[in-house]
Amino acid sequence: MGLVIWLILSFNIIALSIFFIFKDLNETRSIQIISTITMCLAIWSFCTSWLWFYYFNLVLSLPVFLLGILFNTWLTYKKIAQKIVKINWIIFSATILLAAYSYYFFDI
Repeated sequence: MGLVIWLILSFNIIALSIFFIFKDLNETRSIQIISTITMCLAIWSFCTSWLWFYYFNLVLSLPVFLLGILFNTWLTYKKIAQKIVKINWIIFSATILLAAYSYYFFDI
């Protein structure tokens, strides 16, 4: 499990770097914070999606995934931070694909 934590931390550092590269100076500070949190939630759900078929990890990971989708949908509706929203949708799509692949791979 230590490897998963290191992966999540390194991907979150990458997410924060991407955020600062693509940030829009016209946005308010709260919108920038929500965009950053959404990207971190997307990374967390991507790194833990292969664990969704174990009940304890489902309780830890799936609510983060749903909260990230909720935030990203709100950002899409408000048309804020469109570059980061696109990146987040790609990460959420990859999360679903990784979860489906892990379902097939672990033969549950």
